[in-house]
Amino acid sequence: MLPLSKEGEHCCDYRVKIHKLESLPEMMGNEPVIKGGMWKIATNRERTIYRGLLGMEEEVGVILQLQDQGAEIQILSPDKNPRDPRDYVSLGHAMEAFCLQEKRMVLHSSCIIVNEKAILFSAPSGTGKSTHTELWERYVPGTVCINDDTPALRLDREDAVYACGTPWSGSTTRNQNKQAPLAAIVLLRRGEENRITPIGGVDAYARILGQTRKMPFKESIEAASSLCAELMERVPVYDLACDISEHAVATVRDALGI
Repeated sequence: MLPLSKEGEHCCDYRVKIHKLESLPEMMGNEPVIKGGMWKIATNRERTIYRGLLGMEEEVGVILQLQDQGAEIQILSPDKNPRDPRDYVSLGHAMEAFCLQEKRMVLHSSCIIVNEKAILFSAPSGTGKSTHTELWERYVPGTVCINDDTPALRLDREDAVYACGTPWSGSTTRNQNKQAPLAAIVLLRRGEENRITPIGGVDAYARILGQTRKMPFKESIEAASSLCAELMERVPVYDLACDISEHAVATVRDALGI
């Protein structure tokens, strides 16, 4: 069998090893619970987080350890199921951490491309991001949703910030391997009237940082904080109160000139 790469040849930027094991070590330390009991932080300095089993948070189901150029993931899987969705989900969490090391970031949002420009609609889960972008697909010909949950943003280019599709899109399969210059970030909330307003400052920063995917470690939080500040300097941010109507789409189009 031929090797994947020749000796000394660049093969990949990051390597992730996934181990399926019949048992996992107990969690170290008693740091605060993260994400509603799903993730726990280890007290050591090895950038390790633990995820409990569904409904049995004290039982370790996944251990993710970040490394300088990769990660190791251990998954409790006595039957070593090759179709275990935790492989996919855990790899996505590792990718989010890698992005922050490369001047990229993953923002919890639904991203569309219209007229070769990308627009991000970001909000907490359940607010209506997907519903709103579906309205664009219905009423604006040529609209393409490149990711419905976790698009990546490239801030490493000088010409523009680029929004990129990723293979991870929450509970949907709405994702495409496409990218486009980011025209605007729209922070969405429900409203009885459709109204869009440019915003900045602490309010916009806090809302964007809150939706940025990051690990609960100092270096990850610092990188995310810095990139959010740069993102606000390079891309206009809007607050959108909207209902579920064609007029909601028209309100955004008028404000953005798209």
